[in-house]
Amino acid sequence: MKFRFSSSIHYYITLTSVLLLAVGMPLNKIMMSVGAMLGVFNLLLERDFSTYYKNLKNNNAFLWLLAFFLLHVLGLIWTSDFGYAAKDIKIKLPLLGVPLALVARPIQKKHVQLALKLLISSLFITSLINFSSYYQLIGNRIYTDIREMSLFGSHIRYGILISLGVGSSLYLIKTTSRYKFLYLIAIIWFTIYTYYSQVISGALALIIVFTLYSLKWLFEKNKTVAYSFLGFLLIVTITLFNFLKPEKSVAIDVAKLPIKTAEGNPYSNDLLNPQSENNQPVYISICDLELRREWNKISSMDYDDKDLKGQYIRYTIIRYLTSKNYSKDATGINRLKKGDIENIEKGIASIEEGKKGMIARLYSIRYQLNNNENPNGHSLLQRFEYWKTAIKIIKENWLIGVGTGDVQDTFNQQYEKDNSVLISSNRLRAHNMYLTVFVTFGMIGFVIFMGFIFYFFKQNFSSNRFLYFVALAVIAVTFLIEDTIETQLGVSIVSFFVALGLQDNKEELLGSIVNVGD
Repeated sequence: MKFRFSSSIHYYITLTSVLLLAVGMPLNKIMMSVGAMLGVFNLLLERDFSTYYKNLKNNNAFLWLLAFFLLHVLGLIWTSDFGYAAKDIKIKLPLLGVPLALVARPIQKKHVQLALKLLISSLFITSLINFSSYYQLIGNRIYTDIREMSLFGSHIRYGILISLGVGSSLYLIKTTSRYKFLYLIAIIWFTIYTYYSQVISGALALIIVFTLYSLKWLFEKNKTVAYSFLGFLLIVTITLFNFLKPEKSVAIDVAKLPIKTAEGNPYSNDLLNPQSENNQPVYISICDLELRREWNKISSMDYDDKDLKGQYIRYTIIRYLTSKNYSKDATGINRLKKGDIENIEKGIASIEEGKKGMIARLYSIRYQLNNNENPNGHSLLQRFEYWKTAIKIIKENWLIGVGTGDVQDTFNQQYEKDNSVLISSNRLRAHNMYLTVFVTFGMIGFVIFMGFIFYFFKQNFSSNRFLYFVALAVIAVTFLIEDTIETQLGVSIVSFFVALGLQDNKEELLGSIVNVGD
């Protein structure tokens, strides 16, 4: 007689896999991996295949997801780099495995809530550690890049997860009767953390969460106010784009430029370099003789060395002085305060970028857009190059793509063909999930991918599970600027919320979604 666990034990194994994934995503890759595998292992152990089939066969969104995953296997037929393909399929296994486990064997609403509570708790603890360490409230490590603020994983993926923690908190406020003030504290803290983390993907995701929940609530209460809120959002968006739009080129009147410094030393000018800072030309009226002499008096970093970001400190000094509207000579250097000197040594090249929070990131983006001659080292400008390259590849491989394993190789070839200005270390993939899918599997893969997204939205819109509708909205929008499911954490985030959204636990998870057209 074969030994078999009881049905309740199998249920709790599935639940354990979900809870491990919830805690592990913000905290620990091993927990995340075990959680992703345990649910599928449990299905194989239980072997109740007739029940699994019954739960799976009518779940349209899951079937589209299954087709998308199987396309990765089929894509081996027209690929040449099987090593990369195997790695890619391995990374994406949770994208199928976790939803498969929960659709085949759903968990109860109270345990969904438990998983979300653990996710929020894990996020709260890790974000406190991240913030306290980066701003040196604990420890003594010196950070030179805001991306180092995320100690437990990718700062981009973590930022997206933080926003989903806000969505989960809002869900629990709506569906639970106890400890609502704790979820409110979590929402406030996660919002503060997102602001100071400077992760654009995270900020965008958080805006989506708040916007969708606010619109849902407003349309339930007062449609006139809801439409007014939409108008307000439009005004804010226009204002933001106006802030970021490129400045007009700076006209330089050579006849009016100063010839000598206060000490009588000559200035040099690079009139061919159009770089500007706060609408001021950067490379005019520079006296390297005085800058070198005075800088070396106040800093242990030599004028001709590099700052902590690996940039030549001369250029950091010149940009920083321009941003403060100081002269680029001895007088300007001597006006710098201790905080300014520390900023320059850290590689902060502008007074605006030295500010804390998202405002510094917005100034950084504006600088990139205003000085777009060289995209290297600028995340947004590099993405523009990735997208242009991806579109060229798609035009030549529009039907079935380049195959599961040949994406990076094809990008490398296209960069060489175009004689790309990107240096070799910056020649990466699309950083846009839709373009990546199109490059990999062509029109066929893109249609299947979009089919899954469509049916997931439809399934969760009609079944009143607004949290998952919001979660996929966040994921779908951030797909525009990230290859989210090309990394372990990204795949885990998507698979976790997709799995909860696909399973049918016969219970309403949130009140009905308002029909905006009513």
